[in-house]
Amino acid sequence: YNGAKHAAFLRSLPQSLQLDDLMSPISDLLLQDVSLANHLWIELFPQFWAMLDQKQQSEMSVALENLLCREYHLSARIHPNCVKTIMHGLSRCLPVPVLRPRLLKYVGSTFNAWHQVLSLLERQLPTHPPTTALAGEAARVRPPHTVSEETVFDAMTELYDLLGEQDAKYGMWYLRGTVPGTHAAMSLLQHQYYQRAQDSVYSLQTFELTGHVSNAHPAHKAPLLPHALVPDAVERLPNSCVASAEMHLWDELWIDAAKRLNQWDVLLEFAKQEQLTDLTLQSAWRIGQWNEMKDALRSKVTHHNELEPHIWRGFVSLQDGKPVEVEQHYRHAVLLALQQWLTMPGASVQARTSLLQQFQRLVELKESARTVAEIRSPQAVAMVADVKQRLRLWRDRLPNKWEDVDVWASLMSWRQHVCSLINESYSKLSHMMDPNYVNIGNYTIAWSINQYAHVARRNGLVDACLTDLERIYALPSIDMRDAYTRLREQASCYLYMPASSSHAIDLIDSSGSMALVPEQRASLLQLRGELLMRNKKIDEANSSFATATATAPTNGKAWLSWAQFWDGQYVSFGDVVYARHALVAYCRSLRSDSTSHAAAAAPRLLWLLEAAGTATPVSVPPPPPQPPPPPPSQGFAHGAATCVPGTPL
Repeated sequence: YNGAKHAAFLRSLPQSLQLDDLMSPISDLLLQDVSLANHLWIELFPQFWAMLDQKQQSEMSVALENLLCREYHLSARIHPNCVKTIMHGLSRCLPVPVLRPRLLKYVGSTFNAWHQVLSLLERQLPTHPPTTALAGEAARVRPPHTVSEETVFDAMTELYDLLGEQDAKYGMWYLRGTVPGTHAAMSLLQHQYYQRAQDSVYSLQTFELTGHVSNAHPAHKAPLLPHALVPDAVERLPNSCVASAEMHLWDELWIDAAKRLNQWDVLLEFAKQEQLTDLTLQSAWRIGQWNEMKDALRSKVTHHNELEPHIWRGFVSLQDGKPVEVEQHYRHAVLLALQQWLTMPGASVQARTSLLQQFQRLVELKESARTVAEIRSPQAVAMVADVKQRLRLWRDRLPNKWEDVDVWASLMSWRQHVCSLINESYSKLSHMMDPNYVNIGNYTIAWSINQYAHVARRNGLVDACLTDLERIYALPSIDMRDAYTRLREQASCYLYMPASSSHAIDLIDSSGSMALVPEQRASLLQLRGELLMRNKKIDEANSSFATATATAPTNGKAWLSWAQFWDGQYVSFGDVVYARHALVAYCRSLRSDSTSHAAAAAPRLLWLLEAAGTATPVSVPPPPPQPPPPPPSQGFAHGAATCVPGTPL
């Protein structure tokens, strides 16, 4: 850049030069290049804003609000759009323009101006620290406090919720919340301790009810907690300091926990009591209350850009056997989903995750409509192979393992409703069909229940897992593999419930009449051994592990459990013979199983190599005064002598 040459150019301009002489060519350039118009607005408008006095800025803010409320902006929401460009310029202004937070929330979520709006809202908070993104002391200039701090917090938390940034949303409430119990409940929910989070919230609500607060919440249908379980911080809490917004958050936390715990009957009753239409619709279709759903849809006021109601109406139309209406709702919902996709920020995965899940539901809705049309057509018997192929495809198309448990529950619940329609239709055609095809709906229902139960158990939702597994017993016919999976999941749940382990052992013992392959039998015996080990029945646990490895010598998980059993005995009693038995079992598990479970035991195996090769234990506490258990060889059974020390691997 040559400053002297540019100054000479400016001196050479005629003195009669007018502003129009500059604006006319710039206007021509702006009409030809949209990116230039966007750049000039972002660069120039903050400078013009800084030249205005406070009164002019207030008048300009009112004019900007009127401009942003115009309906014609909705016709051009694709990036780049005028509203986003305006918000980008406003986000760089100093002092900060003061606009209504509810309007900013609407503009940010509708016109893909999320980051610009969040920047404006953050700088409107009195507690917001000076930003380092803006240079100089001007970054410390703040607008007069003309908006309510609560409305700014509400707008920001709603935007974070729409973006899928749950941690940021709860972080706002950590700053805003006044009740220590609120912070505890949010932390429990963030760490997926759903039952404890629900109990914590319910204790807060119970305290408010017993404290005679004027705007107290109705008691939820959950077991009343003893007074001793109410946190001390809550007991010392004065009733007058709890804001209504924070108590609304309690309801939200309780509902979120209840959804993950699969308590949809409780949620439906609560929604009807509080007249929450959306929650009524969510709960009604989960448990198959279609009449309740129809009543709620008739009373719901649907906005033009709401996606969820069209999916719900499609569900109801499918149950009523109206494929034409299903197709209409499907097309409208896909259009709205694509429009929402374009309004999401480009670099955010969390923001699009919920939309991807909605697309999955739409695909399932379309396929379900095709399935119902086939099973109710005059050629239903001839199309049974296509229905079976589609159900097999559903088994291959599952959510990711890391996705929320409610996503799994939603998908499996819908498929079970469709399979119930298949059962209803095929039961009327049983005299015309192959017996192997009559019960394909029941087989898929049992498989879906087992899939959800497994995910629920892995997420620590033991009660939800056991409750769902009980539904399999009501099915008239299930596949033997599903019966085995149900039994295995039940036994695995009882590992978390020591008081009920005897019931699990009885269930496993009663499976002797089931036609199981050796691998399945060994898996159940391995679980039986773990249950006995938790009950301190050492000899019986050892015998069960030995039988499991003898039944299926290549079952790496059984060998790993037996190795951990001997490892625990070695740590408890310090006998190096136990370490050698654990060493042999660890090696067999590594040879039989290449998964991460066996590989994770490799460091422990190396440590035991050192312990087994010494005359005295390494870093082991002294043995207790009671006598040690019987020698290991006396506890082996059914060919378990392969694990005697010295046996080659």
